[in-house]
Amino acid sequence: MYLELVQRSKELFTADFDIVEKNSTVGSLNLKGKLGSLDANISIQYRDDEMTLTPGVHDFEIIAKKPFRPYTIAFNGTNKGVISQTEIKTGMFSKIEFHQIEIGGTIYEMYPIGFGNDGAKNPIYVGNDQRGLIEKDCEVINDLHNYKITCVDELSAITGLLFAAYMYVNAAFKPGVAVTKSVHKVISKTTNKTLLQKYDPSFKGKYLK
Repeated sequence: MYLELVQRSKELFTADFDIVEKNSTVGSLNLKGKLGSLDANISIQYRDDEMTLTPGVHDFEIIAKKPFRPYTIAFNGTNKGVISQTEIKTGMFSKIEFHQIEIGGTIYEMYPIGFGNDGAKNPIYVGNDQRGLIEKDCEVINDLHNYKITCVDELSAITGLLFAAYMYVNAAFKPGVAVTKSVHKVISKTTNKTLLQKYDPSFKGKYLK
């Protein structure tokens, strides 16, 4: 299945997105930040479920090594897990950074991979099994960001939405900054072989429906 997370607006401390499937809106995502903080409270309404992401770890013992900017995930008002940025060593002097969700005894990992002018392609894994892919163009118009999510099922779609929301607040959300008419490119090219091996160019074609 395939979803798009399309940003509709950005104010000084808020941002609003539509969740779109086959040209129909099936949900929304809203961020609310505050003065003096880079973090935000995030709410996601998707079909019949409501999810929230709140800064910090609440009611959980996080297992990620060196977690950075953890957020607690709640489903329909109940805390269920944690999302954070973490890292692992891949050699004596090398490491990779990635995003991780710990929820319901399952660990999901999303690996950010830059392809230069072709944008970012971020595969989502459970162990060695790829469950989703988040794509983002490198060109950003009027500071409005869009994310394309290909996933194997509904659970993977929810995971993809959580990762996309976390990507936005972690890298693109600029609280206190007014939007101006602009076009700019965010270009990143990954050279790490471990990360590049995570990308399967055939995955999207299998599940793009």
